[in-house]
Amino acid sequence: MAANLLAAMVRDDPEKLIWEIANEGDLLNEEIIEQIVHRFTTVAYEKRWAANQITGEWIVFLKRDGLNYYLCLGTHQTGDERLHDKIRAMCFSDFPNIDLWLAEAANTR
Repeated sequence: MAANLLAAMVRDDPEKLIWEIANEGDLLNEEIIEQIVHRFTTVAYEKRWAANQITGEWIVFLKRDGLNYYLCLGTHQTGDERLHDKIRAMCFSDFPNIDLWLAEAANTR
């Protein structure tokens, strides 16, 4: 999500967006700040989604017994082996059978 919000900020003129909400001399009250935050987060993300420009991160999960187990985050540059190693290292204490689960998932492909 962070990569998408940064990409949206680079594309849009942040100063222009702020001036569309606030006027010169306005005190930055809670309502103005909420509008600015909304514009830089929700609206920016929705625009990228509508333009089919969402990119950046992977959420790696494993389906097991009808549940989704969310294991790791990665990027397009993160190799499969690195993701596998990160998942094993980070998830073993919570899921002691993770090696078996990953092997079973690999065999069902």
